[in-house]
Amino acid sequence: MFKLGLNKSANFMLLKNTAASKSLFLNRSIVNKRLFSISKSARNKITTQAEDTLLSKQRGNRPISPHLTIYQPQLTWYLSSLHRLTAVFLGATFYVVTISFGLSALLGLGLTADNLSNWYHNKFSPTSQSVIKALYSYMFALQFTLSVRHFVWDMGKELSLKGVYRTGYGALALSAVLGTYLWW
Repeated sequence: MFKLGLNKSANFMLLKNTAASKSLFLNRSIVNKRLFSISKSARNKITTQAEDTLLSKQRGNRPISPHLTIYQPQLTWYLSSLHRLTAVFLGATFYVVTISFGLSALLGLGLTADNLSNWYHNKFSPTSQSVIKALYSYMFALQFTLSVRHFVWDMGKELSLKGVYRTGYGALALSAVLGTYLWW
């Protein structure tokens, strides 16, 4: 028996807890012996199944996270999405045309600006040509005006909520005018 300099009741509680922990340790030893008596592959299968069951229960208790459908649409995220999408479309078109010219020069395929222009005018009807030109004109205009808006923000101007909306509506209006000018 050992003493820690505590009163009798504290020593008794310490011994009681020690006995309880020994009992718990013995119970764990029995479980571990039973577990280790099973083959290694079966032991892995049991733990994997138990983990999967626990994970399924935990996932069932999680709340469903909010999605875009619960938020009120705002000008800021519409314009942010449009800015990114127009950058992707314009950039992809630029890279496809540039790589086509580069590969044509390397492989001797004879792709020139005149050949590309003739293909475009022969392949598409005048209506579809007008739609394609309008699409790229407005995408370029929107990309340009939203980039200017970001430059204004980089200078530390118009960062208030009112300023963000003012520059957003201004960029939309200016891109409509510029897109129409480029289209015609």
